[in-house]
Amino acid sequence: MCIRDSLIDVLPTLADLAQTTVSKKHPDRELRPVSGISLRPLLEGGKIERQAPLHFQFAGDYALRQGDWKIVSFKSQEWELYNLANDRSEIHNLAKEHPKRLQKMVRQWRTMSRDVLHSDRLANPKITPTKSPRTNREWTKFSDSPEPPKVSTSRRRGQKQPGSPRAIRARKNTTLDREGNSLDLTFSGEDPGIALDLRDFRNLPQGPYQLTFDLTTNLSGTGELYFTADPKTTLPNGIRLTFPVKDSPKAQSIHLEIKTAKTVNQLRLDVAQGPGKATISNLKLMDAKKTVLIDWTAEK
Repeated sequence: MCIRDSLIDVLPTLADLAQTTVSKKHPDRELRPVSGISLRPLLEGGKIERQAPLHFQFAGDYALRQGDWKIVSFKSQEWELYNLANDRSEIHNLAKEHPKRLQKMVRQWRTMSRDVLHSDRLANPKITPTKSPRTNREWTKFSDSPEPPKVSTSRRRGQKQPGSPRAIRARKNTTLDREGNSLDLTFSGEDPGIALDLRDFRNLPQGPYQLTFDLTTNLSGTGELYFTADPKTTLPNGIRLTFPVKDSPKAQSIHLEIKTAKTVNQLRLDVAQGPGKATISNLKLMDAKKTVLIDWTAEK
């Protein structure tokens, strides 16, 4: 018997066992509805009825389970279809036998991804042809050979690369999507923004600098830029600059003078406070002569 439970069911189950409810409101932020259901009936020997499908999206691995049917995309490769009632190990791909069911479930997966992630790009990943045999660096390799297994020395995707300053990290309560030469930001709570680490940029000259970008947002107030030129100082303990932010459908040009004779190490850009959206384009760091040193939004 396949028990169709998930990690999203833990909170509703604990709340049910504690005879309380999951809060739907918070004074400082918007709360999304809890997706899971209580598993208490299972613990008491009964059954559960799940109305919504189980949705999975982790890095480039995608899946959706609805009843006994499950679709899977391994490393963003072609979608596969399995019936877990008859094939619990997911060995027999039924995609060709049930193409309509497959496409319907793929559409459901995309809709749920868009509703959860609020990103058309992440909800519509590029699907590539299936590769065989399948490999994954996280999989354990069992062998009877006396020789030790070979360990790859290549860096993992997402690991910091020396001399690669273009990486931008979304801070808490911030979702970051790249669309062409723009950064689309969605803020869901307080203290949002982006962080830029320049400590691995080997050829960055000493200041002063100029940071420029075009900003479109539905927020208004005061934006902030923090920077540090001291390797031992972490943000937001650096120097703070401010700039006005206007709610407007038209982009406003922001120009900030970073007055330091040292080499800048870190930048933190906070467009505004609270929930909202913003688009940043033409984000550039220049020297005093306006020579572009880094263009974070240039298309690769």
